Amino acid sequence: MSHILTQNASFLMKTDAPPPQETFRQPRTKQEKIDRWRNIARTFSPFFFADAESQNTTPAPQFNNYIWQQNAPAVTPEPFTFAPFSFPTLAPPATLAPPVGSGGPTLEPFLPTTASPKLLAHNTARMIREIATFSDGGKSRDQDFGAVQTLMQAFFEAVATGNNNGAVATGPAVGTPLGDAPILQAHRDGTELGANRALTNKLFESDMVLTVPQMKAVVLAAQEARNPHGRKKRKVITGSVYRWKSVIPYRFKGGDSKWKKLIKEGLGLWEKETCVRWSENGPGKDYVIFFRGSGCYSSVGRTGGSQLISIGYGCEDKGIVAHEVGHSLGFWHEQSRPDRDQYIHLRKEWIIKGTDGNFEKRSWEEIEDMGVPYDIGSVMHYGSNAFTKDWDQITIETQDKRYQGTIGQRQKLSFIDVKQVNRLYCNSVCPVALPCQHGGYPDPNNCSVCKCPDGLGGKLCGRVAKGTDHDKCGGELVATPEWQEMIYKGKRTCNWRVKSPNGGRVRLVLTELRYQCATSCKAYIEIKHNTDFQQTGFRVCCFNKTYDVISDQSEALILSNANIVDYEVSYKLQWIQDNGKPLPPPKPTSTWVPGKENRPFRGVENTGGSIEKFILQAIPKIRDSHRPLESITSIVAEYGLATLLGISHNGKK
Repeated sequence: MSHILTQNASFLMKTDAPPPQETFRQPRTKQEKIDRWRNIARTFSPFFFADAESQNTTPAPQFNNYIWQQNAPAVTPEPFTFAPFSFPTLAPPATLAPPVGSGGPTLEPFLPTTASPKLLAHNTARMIREIATFSDGGKSRDQDFGAVQTLMQAFFEAVATGNNNGAVATGPAVGTPLGDAPILQAHRDGTELGANRALTNKLFESDMVLTVPQMKAVVLAAQEARNPHGRKKRKVITGSVYRWKSVIPYRFKGGDSKWKKLIKEGLGLWEKETCVRWSENGPGKDYVIFFRGSGCYSSVGRTGGSQLISIGYGCEDKGIVAHEVGHSLGFWHEQSRPDRDQYIHLRKEWIIKGTDGNFEKRSWEEIEDMGVPYDIGSVMHYGSNAFTKDWDQITIETQDKRYQGTIGQRQKLSFIDVKQVNRLYCNSVCPVALPCQHGGYPDPNNCSVCKCPDGLGGKLCGRVAKGTDHDKCGGELVATPEWQEMIYKGKRTCNWRVKSPNGGRVRLVLTELRYQCATSCKAYIEIKHNTDFQQTGFRVCCFNKTYDVISDQSEALILSNANIVDYEVSYKLQWIQDNGKPLPPPKPTSTWVPGKENRPFRGVENTGGSIEKFILQAIPKIRDSHRPLESITSIVAEYGLATLLGISHNGKK
């Protein structure tokens, strides 16, 4: 006999529909169309969409299932409204004029045009000036950003297929020359990559300002990537030189109160979960400067003196702030781990020409995984559309298709993100160990309890975490040989655990779902069916099929999160005991030994090898003002990096 369990936030409310949306009326007259385009354009930064010198205007970005508004400095956009999820595409006539007798100034229509190379050069120069102005590191020989730019561009050339010097690259990266790369417009996708598209390949992996030793290490790692031996799994940058020693001082350069509040909210995400603290205008020779620059970017780790974190227009999201702060704490991107191919697949045919180098993996000499597994739900993971040349096509595809809506999230820090920082900076805070379960560990903000993976709680992580929906939301469920069903309706968060009492596995079938659909889920149901509950489960927010899942072990977690929506969500879940035996636990990713992550970072000390000598010898040439930048880039690309990566000049290995 089937058993029915019904739970909802208000005990069977009559409706679970979102509030009705206002109806948008299409502009009809020419003047209405002009005014509409004018209002839309004024919501965006003029940095991205206007070139005063060339009088070339680029179109506003296309909207993708949601609407955003961005206030440019000293401009107050006129109010307007439109319906969500259906932005109209307007095609203005070739010639538009204001109505006769309007008395107003003549306004040229916003016609679709290609982006201006002159504008891109201006934006790039502005970004380099920002880095030179706000970062002390850019003033030393080993941290000269101009040198990093030249090495980086040459590196991208060398690893791209069909590069200008005729070399043929092999391995995981594919692409075409940088010279043919398109000039891209910003796209609001909730990540820093979308906001930084206009600066593609001007920053490493879209948002990282590297030092010369760090860029040199990337080159060396690329060479190792073509050597099948000696690869290990890592994530955090190695070397104690890149660690902050105590409270991190920071300062604001400009910005209004709303922007500063956003920065503090992003810092608060880390402070709430770790022992790391920031102090506005605090003492110390090493400090961070937050400013509203040309995009979203940061240095990796503590680089010495003043270092920057730019939270520019299009980056106004506390999750993006947390991501950039993560870089400053010492994080690389999650997908740069060498074990990423077990979890994701690159759709190389859709990667922007010449940007292949942004997908290169690090090696064990640059990063450390801190003893935790790969995390698709990390706030440091690329989104599905990273460096795509067509926004309708993804470049990163999860090996398990159910996880596609999980990658690229910027809603919260994952359990593994937090655990790595706490191991890196807070390992000595709690002197007494606790027998925490499921990968939990003593909470550095309260050493008497364990910090638990999402969905679990209690002192030792042995219970289901309490939800925020209502008192009876969430709890323990038992799988039996008969099908059972739960119909959930509610808001906020609610957590369940389904157990098989006889040691068997659990089968879950998700038959209905009603959440806000998005490429990277923001309101979702998350199912953890793997052995390791530390890892983020797969998140579902767009229902286009029935999900049939069998747990690896004798239990599974079901987490509902609807914090960002103001209406009731729902799902229907069925479960039953499965006769299969639990799978054997996977081998640990690695064994973490405290302090191992502080071994010297490759490139900090010159080992005297030929590769190191080449790059170090190239730096003075790059800094020589009498040598044209183009010729130096060509020299580095043709005679240096091609050789370093094992690529001969005649195209033979």
